[in-house]
Amino acid sequence: MSFIKEWALSVTATILISAVLSVLIPTGSMGKMYKTVIAVFIFASFIIPFTSFNTSDFDFSDLSVQTDFSFESEEVIKNNYDNMIVAQIEKILKECDLDKYDIEVKSQVKDYEYSVTECNIVLYEKNMIETVSKKIEEETGIKANVVNGAD
Repeated sequence: MSFIKEWALSVTATILISAVLSVLIPTGSMGKMYKTVIAVFIFASFIIPFTSFNTSDFDFSDLSVQTDFSFESEEVIKNNYDNMIVAQIEKILKECDLDKYDIEVKSQVKDYEYSVTECNIVLYEKNMIETVSKKIEEETGIKANVVNGAD
């Protein structure tokens, strides 16, 4: 840590000295040469401390690097999204005052992209097939096959 403090101090001192010198130098062709020398001086102050850089000045023991990158399997992704879709549909059905129903969601995950292939809903109470079907399509974008199971 002392390396960084010393480096920052030397860079700050170099820039302050360079600023004072750039104010004092004459204008014209000699001034351009002096400004070039000052620029090289500043550049050197940035680079020279790294020539004596020693990695023992830093303690990397408390840094941990995650080397095990585990991605969720496509089956886990599929199950998570299926559960989310079912929860959305259940919420819609409860808004329609429906308590007795069965929901079946068929989906697929290919290259970590989820898509619903089929959604079947069986209503055991009121005959609200069209209302429920439209509401589900409006709110989720899924065209569900809603049927009356009370028959």
